[in-house]
Amino acid sequence: MSRKVICIAISLIMVMALVLTGCNTDTGKTTTAATTAAATTAAATTAAATTAAATTAAATTAAATTAAATTAAATTAPAVSEGGWDTGSCVVDPALASIDGEGAELDWYSYMSINDARTLVWADVMDYVNDTYNMMVTHHWVEPSEYASKMKTLVASGMCPDVFFTTPATGFIDFVGDGICLRLNELFEEYMPMTLAKVPPDILKGVTFDGNIYAVVPFKDLAENNSLLYYKDKLDEAGIEMVKWTRMYDTDEMMYQLREWRDATYPEEKDVAISQTYNLFYRCFTLETYSDPASTIVTNYPTLEFIQGYEAGNQMFCMYDTPEFLAHIKRINQFVTDKIYPYDAENYDKDGVHRRAGDQYIWYSQGYLFAPDSIVDYECALQMQGVSMMFTGYVQAATNAIYAETDYPESCAKLLEVFNNDEYLGTTLRFGREGEHWMVDENGCANNKLGTNTETGIKYWYGVQIGDICNCILPPDVDPAFRQALTDLNTNSLKSPNLGFSPDNTEIANEISAVSAVCSEYLTSTNLYSGMLTEEETDTRVAEFVAKLKANGVETILTTYQAQLDEWKANN
Repeated sequence: MSRKVICIAISLIMVMALVLTGCNTDTGKTTTAATTAAATTAAATTAAATTAAATTAAATTAAATTAAATTAAATTAPAVSEGGWDTGSCVVDPALASIDGEGAELDWYSYMSINDARTLVWADVMDYVNDTYNMMVTHHWVEPSEYASKMKTLVASGMCPDVFFTTPATGFIDFVGDGICLRLNELFEEYMPMTLAKVPPDILKGVTFDGNIYAVVPFKDLAENNSLLYYKDKLDEAGIEMVKWTRMYDTDEMMYQLREWRDATYPEEKDVAISQTYNLFYRCFTLETYSDPASTIVTNYPTLEFIQGYEAGNQMFCMYDTPEFLAHIKRINQFVTDKIYPYDAENYDKDGVHRRAGDQYIWYSQGYLFAPDSIVDYECALQMQGVSMMFTGYVQAATNAIYAETDYPESCAKLLEVFNNDEYLGTTLRFGREGEHWMVDENGCANNKLGTNTETGIKYWYGVQIGDICNCILPPDVDPAFRQALTDLNTNSLKSPNLGFSPDNTEIANEISAVSAVCSEYLTSTNLYSGMLTEEETDTRVAEFVAKLKANGVETILTTYQAQLDEWKANN
């Protein structure tokens, strides 16, 4: 039975129940069944349902219901009919039907590279939100490279929008400290129950300060997991099994076995590196970073104490002032010499020819739960890191906040509830108008290769600024098990004992800036990370780097952060 037929059937049943019982559809926020579903599965918003408007249409005219069921694929724009919108193949949870924005006029800022097609689609969506949820929303898209400065300017000038997408890089921690973000504790329970049910309680610790929640965290990958993508047929041909790994060094022996086999079997390729360069020290050693990684201050994870001499979770240290960092740079140099990593990585394979052709067997990625099927010309496989790490910076990496002085706090909360749970909104904003920009394919996916106008560049997966990344009909290049895999990733992740700790840089802003400048000088693919240094050059340059860090205040940062962490632990 199709999603649309299910939607209509449930709509009619709901209407009959309302007629027979004389219920008022404006009372209550969710049904018990919907609440239970939302609490038990991250995919609850895809339950068969319809909007209140579509329900009314189904009750008042059989013809309107028939039209809604039969024209979804053919329409080139959402058709407004008397009593509601045609949401096409999308199924909207009836728990959202009682949401009323009370005519609030709201400004919302996010970042996205916009184009004409997206502008038109967003206009459609804002009309839908106004008609369906009684809110007039003006959404302002800002180019990603300009967003941080734009938001800081708006806040400084007293023109902060009602709702805004925020991250540590765009000022979230400072905004909380300056009283810009609204406390959301009660609003979550009252106006965002479905959104709240999707994220485990631990996750909200990442946006909690002094017991108060200051941001809405969407359902997404909320724990960092790095992975290796590889040319499966080549490894099978070599009889080499992709190693299970927790830190990158676990793969070293396999890398050399693969290179030796490749050189013997395909000598004409012996000058091609078998792997992409991977040089980020804090990821190779699975360290927890605080603030900008360039601040250099980290801790070991419990059970993953890869840097010797520092108590996991409690003792902070400068990751670059360690013997392990010096050894790490020498490893990169050796990998370049041995044709594991490419020489002159800065300029190597910029057009991706070697990777797509399969000459390069291994490369690195982040966030993949399944191997993608469209980035190379052969079947690639995925080996995820053996542990996923949930820490404050990762949880804060994509959130929406509400302005503390908005005139409409409840309506802002309702807006975020809608965008995190209305499947029509989530699908339309990511893939465009059904029929014109995409159609449902034989596998039930929102396929942007189908439709009457597919050359618009409108697809925006995964669009975390919009909200829950699974609040949509998934595209064909995403595995159907994606929702459950995300849930498992978040649930089973290794939680930092410092989840919720955010350092205050107010008193050390100058040191942070100076140390960041030193890192920008040395931690590049043309300097320490180049792999082109001799042993003597490496020793000299790393010592130089550490000396400059100290001269520019890294020890002051370390002392300040450690004191703040100790105080935070004493109070949490």
